[in-house]
Amino acid sequence: MLNFQFIPEKRAKCNMCNIGMSSMLLPCYEGVKVYTFHTLGSSFLDSEFWDEGLNSGTLEKIIPKEEKLKCALVVSFDGQETAAEIYRDLSIRQEEPFAFGGYFAGEDNQMFLDCGDHSERLIPRACGVLITGGNVVAASVVIRGQTLKEITVGLEKLKSYNLPEKNAVCLMFSCVGRRRTKKEVEIYQSMFPNIPLAGCTGYGEFGIDYCTDSKKDQSSANKRLKTETQVLHGFTSIYVMISSRN
Repeated sequence: MLNFQFIPEKRAKCNMCNIGMSSMLLPCYEGVKVYTFHTLGSSFLDSEFWDEGLNSGTLEKIIPKEEKLKCALVVSFDGQETAAEIYRDLSIRQEEPFAFGGYFAGEDNQMFLDCGDHSERLIPRACGVLITGGNVVAASVVIRGQTLKEITVGLEKLKSYNLPEKNAVCLMFSCVGRRRTKKEVEIYQSMFPNIPLAGCTGYGEFGIDYCTDSKKDQSSANKRLKTETQVLHGFTSIYVMISSRN
């Protein structure tokens, strides 16, 4: 039976309003740590990052410096560029690359919180989950094509990483404009019958092709990923698989 850690609803006070955060249930595995955050901004203030305890600061303060990031999941509300900024900031904090994926939820899903003064309307720009731990194995792949062959080839690449299936879960972030999402899910289920799949559709996706257990030369991978600006995509599907060696 899975054990779960409960990240409760928290509220941040800002003048005359409260900002509520949803709760979530995440499996507890030995050697796996999960950090959540959201970032707030306004038209006049720079964005601030907040952790699940609503401690404000930079990403470096939210995730301990000694923790090596294995996977980052991001949902953006005010444009894909926000996700690119978060990816850049996370890449700066450590040498090792990490699996990365997420989607643009759209401005229609954005909350504008009026704090009584129109000059201080808070805007939730993004939220995310950062996963660390020595037992974590994670991979992310970007599937750009929409033919059955291209989808199959992309999922075969994910399969080739050979992540442990016992404690694995896979997240799929797909564009609303893709035509064969149902068939794509069926292909996934035929290739990964023992790994549950969850996810959602959005108006833009972000991710990279990477596996934390890749046998490729790390230095060349670091150089490529740190200079790679094309983490933003359209009409794609991003798969992020997370597993534990336990």
